[in-house]
Amino acid sequence: MRYPEGMTPGITSEDKGERYIPAPLGGGNYWAWVRHFEVTGIFECRRRMAMQRLCNIPAMDGLNISNLIRMKNKLPNVGRDACAYTNRTLHAEVEVAVLENTKTLNIQEIKDFGPVPVVAGIPFMLMEAILDTETKES
Repeated sequence: MRYPEGMTPGITSEDKGERYIPAPLGGGNYWAWVRHFEVTGIFECRRRMAMQRLCNIPAMDGLNISNLIRMKNKLPNVGRDACAYTNRTLHAEVEVAVLENTKTLNIQEIKDFGPVPVVAGIPFMLMEAILDTETKES
């Protein structure tokens, strides 16, 4: 996380109330509620190998755990504190697979998140922005 010296990183917002502002295309004015956001920090990836992407996984049967383990071992600190983000479809498949196979899969309690499915030691977190309709890469 990078932020200006002497500042605390975070996001603040201030309600500016209702304002009479010009329309974006110059067609007059309109009333709008205005909120000012200020971000005093940004995430920076200093090591490119600290982030990896395994894409186009149709379901758990398409997730090759050996590929995941290879990726994990390329990460800094051999993937310690690694975390995977998945869409809702794959997240559900991982949870179902955890119930059926406890050898490489399990559920782990993570503070402030609750029970999280874990594959090969990597927690799988839900991220709604990941689509299951992305195009296949060749």
